[in-house]
Amino acid sequence: MEMTSEQLFEAMKTAAERLGVLVAEKSFRNVGIPVESGLCTVRGKKMFILDKNRTLREKIRLLGECLAELPNEEVYLMPFMREYIEELKRGG
Repeated sequence: MEMTSEQLFEAMKTAAERLGVLVAEKSFRNVGIPVESGLCTVRGKKMFILDKNRTLREKIRLLGECLAELPNEEVYLMPFMREYIEELKRGG
């Protein structure tokens, strides 16, 4: 069964949340300062803030890079998702 990009993105968000990271999509268009998507800590909780104006492909890559930085060995990831994350770790 093939997975759509939307399903992959949702699965990655779920994986991040199982790792204790809340994924929030926000618009950065009118913030007045240069802002990039990324992992941060807000009031002691890990969050991955994602620019909702990015393309779905970019969102998947950014979230994959976030997952690659987290200790994800203890969490089940679909094999192709784990392969994608490992490829990102290698700079692919």
